[in-house]
Amino acid sequence: MIKNTSKSHVAFEFRTTAPKSCFMRPPGGILAPGESIIATEPPENHEKPTNQRSNVKFKITSLEVKGPMDYVPELALEKQKRHLAEAEDALEARKKPSEEDRSRDYR
Repeated sequence: MIKNTSKSHVAFEFRTTAPKSCFMRPPGGILAPGESIIATEPPENHEKPTNQRSNVKFKITSLEVKGPMDYVPELALEKQKRHLAEAEDALEARKKPSEEDRSRDYR
């Protein structure tokens, strides 16, 4: 079960390390404040559940959205692009020598 405990609408999306063999229903959506859903993983090819351990990992990504809207998977993609750009900027900032370091080099 997934529950939105925040005071705003939240978009969510399931992610897995095995997208071709594992999928959740619904794969994503928008939850209103206090709303909850029960997500299921339908067995593939009518397989019976087994007690075997699997290396498949699942993750739920979420994003606060303004008001009710249709779920658009690109919302999560845009958030990931922003985070990636921020991480790349931070990495570049660490690579550049600071003004103080440069003044030491010239002494």
